[in-house]
Amino acid sequence: MLSKLFNLPWPPEFFLKGCPCDPAVFDKIADNACDHCPDGAPVTWKFTVSGITNGTCSACDDYNGVNIELTNFNQVGNVCSWVDGVDAPCASGFTRWNLQLDDSPGGGKLQGRLIANMSGGGDVETWENDDFDCLGLNQVLTITNSDTSGRCDTYPSTITITPK
Repeated sequence: MLSKLFNLPWPPEFFLKGCPCDPAVFDKIADNACDHCPDGAPVTWKFTVSGITNGTCSACDDYNGVNIELTNFNQVGNVCSWVDGVDAPCASGFTRWNLQLDDSPGGGKLQGRLIANMSGGGDVETWENDDFDCLGLNQVLTITNSDTSGRCDTYPSTITITPK
């Protein structure tokens, strides 16, 4: 291993797939899960939300402080997505959270887009990062769209998402 050959302070796992990833996270990487991620992508993404308040739906604030995991992966055309697969609090049959990756920014950059469909009707919030890293830790997405029907009132301005 390079670290032993050159007596470097890093453990051998530091060089896995050419990326200095935490081995605990790296073990959970799916090779070629997403065409936009040549070094692989996490099987599961996770984040915690705070600052959502109730509107006409009294269950919106149930998200606050909860660890949300996006585990169901799918790629359709140019978009890779991970969803949580659980019904929205104010409308059954709708996915609550969806992380999408696509190469729309161009120049070799990925756009990460986190979409929350809170009610199946009008509450669709979007957070984005135009320089998303498939293996990056603690990626910050900033709210870009707040299309509120009134079922849920306020949302956080940023959400930090990380591989699980």
